[in-house]
Formats: sequence, structure tokens, C-alpha cells
Amino acid sequence: MRAGGAQLETKNRISFFFSHSFLCNRNVLWPLFVCNMLGTIYGFEWYRYQLIETIHTQPAWFAIFVPDSPTASLFFTISVCFLFWDQNKGKTGKQTGSEDIPLISRHSVLRGFVDAFAFITSYKYGIWAVAMIWAGNWKGLPLVWQDWMLMVSHLAMTMEVFIYAKWMKFTWTGILLAGSWTLLNDYMDYHYGIFPSLFVLLHPYLSIIQWFTVALSITGIGLAVFVLFKAKKHQRGM
Repeated sequence: MRAGGAQLETKNRISFFFSHSFLCNRNVLWPLFVCNMLGTIYGFEWYRYQLIETIHTQPAWFAIFVPDSPTASLFFTISVCFLFWDQNKGKTGKQTGSEDIPLISRHSVLRGFVDAFAFITSYKYGIWAVAMIWAGNWKGLPLVWQDWMLMVSHLAMTMEVFIYAKWMKFTWTGILLAGSWTLLNDYMDYHYGIFPSLFVLLHPYLSIIQWFTVALSITGIGLAVFVLFKAKKHQRGM
């Protein structure tokens, strides 16, 4: 009995760290917001020269398709702001009164797009960046400390959207818009050559990288649809 009780207590302690009361606590959300905002700023700085080159050599509007990971982290940062909104207004979880509905409806389209975009692109580029770093290493590019930092931060991008997915407010319209943009971004990257800079020895594999990228986009869209289906099923069961 003691062993069983200890196991149950350990399980409850672990569950607490994945619960809404812990993960959506302001003391957790603030560091999450700051880390993602700093990562976003660093990411846009990393793309600075490619942005400048794109603006000077391509139509200027192509520049919006250049920063991949920082755009993803920017949208997740905005998603964290929505979680703050939920905390302040008491909107997270089950609605408790009809007075909540107009306010939520007013923001549902915007939030549905932002949350879906954050989920799909953070999953996609988190995995993509790590894969490209290891691919470069496979072709002889030595790993330096910046590579390890980038791998840790990009894996964190993927992990955090899976951890917070249950509190994101996906909508069918949001997934459609975010998914369409993501696939358009892939087309722009590889048709016009504005993809993130790659180790030169990876360029012969560009076709493989292109289809790997598209596969990540499609998988990300599929996962977002799965999360939305699961949320709808949970709501029907409440």
C-alpha cells in the first residue's frame, strides 16, 4: 500500500507540471514570453543580411517570406499573450456564462489564425532547423556552440507548442489560412530561392530538402487538425 501510495503521489506531482494551473500560471507564462520574444529578436537579426539582399534583388514583398523560425516564434509569443488574456478575463477552460460569448467571438478568427500559425510553423521549423544542422554536419561541417544553441532553442519551439496545444484556440478557418500560408511560403522559398542559407554542400540535395520541408508543412497541418478534432470531441463530452 505504501509503495502504491508513493507511486500515485509521484504521478500526481509529475501531472501537476503539465497542468493548466502550473503551465498557464503567470510565473511560468512571463519567462516563456520573454524567452520567445528574445528568440524572435535574435532570429530576425540572424536573417538581417538575407532580408536586405532579398529587398535589393527581388520584389520587396518577397521579404515577408524570408524569416521562417523568427516568424514562428513571434506568433507563439502572441499566443502566449492570448493565454495572459485568458488568465485576466477568466476565459480559459469551460465558459461559465453567456456574457463570455460576444467577447470570445470577436477574437475567435484572429486567435484561431494566430494559434494555428504558431503551432504549425513552430513544429515545422523547429524540426527543420535541427535536421539541416545535422545534415550539414553529415557533409563535414563541424558543430560549434551556436549550432548546439540553435538545436536546443528550435527543439524547444516544437516542444512548447505541443505542451500548450490543448489551450490554443484553433478554428477551421485559422488552420486553413495558416496552412495555406505555410505551403505558399514553401513555394516562395524554393521557387524563388529565398530559403534560409544552407551549407553549400547541401545545395545538391535541394530537391530532397524542398520535399522534406513540404512534408513538415503537411504534417503540421494534419497535427493541427487532429488537435482541433480532439478539442471538439472533448467539448461535446463536457
